[in-house]
Amino acid sequence: MPRAPDPTRRVVGVSTSKNVLVIGGHGRVALRTLPLLTKAGHNVEALIRKPEYEADIVALGARPRIAEMLDFDDAAWDELLRDKDVVIWAAGNGGRNGVDQTYAIDRDAAIASIDAATRAASKPRYLMVSFATSFVHPIDEEDPFHHYVLAKRATDEHLQGTSLDYAIVGPGLLTDEDAPAGMQRFDPNSGVPENTETSRELVAQVLAHLADADQLPEDRFIAFMDGTDPVASL
Repeated sequence: MPRAPDPTRRVVGVSTSKNVLVIGGHGRVALRTLPLLTKAGHNVEALIRKPEYEADIVALGARPRIAEMLDFDDAAWDELLRDKDVVIWAAGNGGRNGVDQTYAIDRDAAIASIDAATRAASKPRYLMVSFATSFVHPIDEEDPFHHYVLAKRATDEHLQGTSLDYAIVGPGLLTDEDAPAGMQRFDPNSGVPENTETSRELVAQVLAHLADADQLPEDRFIAFMDGTDPVASL
């Protein structure tokens, strides 16, 4: 049973510049999110693995941090999250580079970052990019995403068990289409729509809105797809 977010955490108003960390800063969702955050006046740091990504991050107004998070110990995570108001996890192996990498990134590193957030004196808001059916996707060993689903589910459950001010962002089938007019939320436990296409631009808009919001939605798992409802209605 998820514990309620810590009521003692400091609440930052929407007009206040925040220190935001985006983990996985050169991913396709992150690259769409960074300019929204910087244009809103936030101080944004993006964790990236490769020096050749640095210019892209700077061009979007963010500050690159080049490091291999798989090498981090607790102290390194603590240093990375120091003084952060918002942490956005946008990294992921997605099952592309083998089972070991999937668990190392999508479960172990993600959980390590969550644990660092719970230790941080700044009590950051934590926004996890997951997927809409994280908790209801069948665990079929023949499914090519079997291990990815297991890794993401373990991470999402771990986050739910903390007292962090958190939200799990669960888009449907990701696309690179232009941002739609808005979004449509749905409850995966009550059935998944046939077409759940979700623009990465929309995911970026949702993340930027949640980073700014005075309060997060009561339902901390936000499953959604392209639609017509304004993101501000969250």
